[in-house]
Order: sequence, then structure tokens, then C-alpha cells
Amino acid sequence: MKRSLVLLTLAVAPALFAEPCPFAVELVSPRVAYHAASANAELVAPSATATSSGRRRAVTPPSSGTPSLPRVNFIDSDLFGKMDKDGVKPTTLSSDAEFLRRVTLDLTGQIPDAAAVSAFLADGSADKRTKKIDELLASDAFNDRWTMWFGDLVQNVQNSAAGREYYIGRNAYYTWTRDSIRTAKPYDQMVRELLAGKGDSFAAGTPNFWVRQMQGNGPIQDTYDNLAAQSGERFLGQPLLCLSCHGGLGHLELVNGYLKGKARSDFWGMAAFFATTRSRRVDYDPNVPNVRKFIIEDLP
Repeated sequence: MKRSLVLLTLAVAPALFAEPCPFAVELVSPRVAYHAASANAELVAPSATATSSGRRRAVTPPSSGTPSLPRVNFIDSDLFGKMDKDGVKPTTLSSDAEFLRRVTLDLTGQIPDAAAVSAFLADGSADKRTKKIDELLASDAFNDRWTMWFGDLVQNVQNSAAGREYYIGRNAYYTWTRDSIRTAKPYDQMVRELLAGKGDSFAAGTPNFWVRQMQGNGPIQDTYDNLAAQSGERFLGQPLLCLSCHGGLGHLELVNGYLKGKARSDFWGMAAFFATTRSRRVDYDPNVPNVRKFIIEDLP
């Protein structure tokens, strides 16, 4: 039987490969592909700035008469001061319609509805932009938008590769996050509360940062390593997990210029900060044996 299948395959295969591939694609360089895509885009939506020279979508430099930008806080002073120092001319101010769309998207993740646009454009007060920013910062939409963002940052979910928060712990984590955003709690304070979070993981949100990184199939040092790596990645923007396996020198030069000068002992030293804490698993409800919460506490 096997011999017959082999003979059949050998007989059919040449006929299959003799047929031209119906999905043949010409391989071109990225530069050629980008130019072709640009040409196709022009056919669909011609650029309004096209010229006889063929130059398209050229940016017109700001005129020398561009008014100075308003400075209402230290961030404006720092950014615009640097632009002045470097001779960078600002572009023109956005229109009221452009401003409203941008600021609403930035702060709430949504576009303004028709009523909000009409009211804003009809408002003739000089400080209407400042008032709109304050209004959006105090809105439920702002709280929802940034609660979701922070939840994504710390990966607030029921299940993870390491531990389980369960839906009750996840909800407690969500409530803590949303309350923190709603009350304008400083970001650095939120991070400190998470790193030092203690208590019942179903009653308080912050202990779930620890629960999220618990490693059940290894020694407790693996949990410390997870906490250190997660802290570095989420709050410092550094891939510290690399250092948990090898030193930076000779490994991370092409990945991270800072970590190339660090060693595994540096990572272990950071993980040691979590070694003064422990977790205890506690049954949540005798009638629901598969759901367990955790008590995060300092070592005696």
C-alpha cells in the first residue's frame, strides 16, 4: 500500500509543479514598493499640493510673521523656550475645530459629538480652550480612557502565565485604578502603592500586582524575579528580564545601551527588595473550593 502511494505521488507531483502559480508576486525592493504605493494613492486621492515639478505634499515652512505661542505652564515654557533657542519656528495655531477634536481624542479616546462641537465653536470666551481641557479632565470618559490604559500597562486580567487574580481580584484592581485616576492621584504615587501593596487581594487592588507575578512552578525567588522584571519593564521602560539570564556586557549592546553595563547581580539586587514580602493563599468561600485569594504581607 505504501509503495503504491509513493508511486502515485511521483506520478502526480511533476504535473502539479508544471502548472504556473496563480499567485505569483514580483519581488521588488521596499523603495520601489513604497513609490508604487504612493503613486496608487495619488490616483485614488490626488494631492491638492501637486505641482508641475512632481513634488507632492510639500510642507510650507512657517512664515516669519508667525505669532508667539501662548505659554500657560512650565511645560509650555520649557518646550517653546527650547524651540526659540534652536531657532525652530512654530506653525500656526490650530483652529477651534482642530483643537477640540485633538484634545478630546487625547484625553478621552473619543471624537466630540455634534452638540459639543457646535457649542464650542459658538463660545466666544477667550479662555474656552482652558475650560474645555478642565471639563474633559473631570469627565467620566477621561477616567474610563486612562483606567483602561493603566489596566493594559499592568496587565490586569483574571488569568496569566504565572498566577490568577480571579475576577474578584481583577475587579478590585480595576476599582483601585479608576479611583486613583478619578482623584488625580500622582502617577508616581500609584506606582509606589503597587510596589508596596499589602493586604487581601480580593478586598484591595494593590496586592494584585504581586499576585499577577506569582510563579507557582518554581521557588519563591522566581516570583521575586518576575516582580523585578515587571517593575522595570512597566515603570522604567527597561527590559530587565534579559538580565535575569545573563549579564549585559556581550549580550545587550545592540538592544539596550543602559543595560549593557549591568550584571545579573544588579537584577538580583533589585529582586531582593521584594524578598521581605510573602503571600498566603486563603480559601475565599468553602462552597467554591476552586477560587482562592491571597494575603500579601511583610515577613515577621
